[in-house]
Amino acid sequence: MLAEVRVRIVKQPTGEVDGVELWKLIEGRTYDVNASLATLLIVSQWAEPVADDRPALVVPVDHPAVMELLDRRRTRDRAGSPRSRRRRSDQ
Repeated sequence: MLAEVRVRIVKQPTGEVDGVELWKLIEGRTYDVNASLATLLIVSQWAEPVADDRPALVVPVDHPAVMELLDRRRTRDRAGSPRSRRRRSDQ
């Protein structure tokens, strides 16, 4: 079994790595990912490691509720809503 690392997304990642569509990772959320993906996310400053041994909530990325959230976020970002502009300027 591959070691997993818990990370918190601090900046919206882009692209795809080994079939993982990084844009689906939500800023501010915490994920358990394999060590190589965690390293990429941390080195790219998209994530930070999280020291937390509590059980993680597991929701498949292709779950309908997650897909709806992602669709709303992408629509909002394309429209350039004040909320998305404020977030970008705060970083």
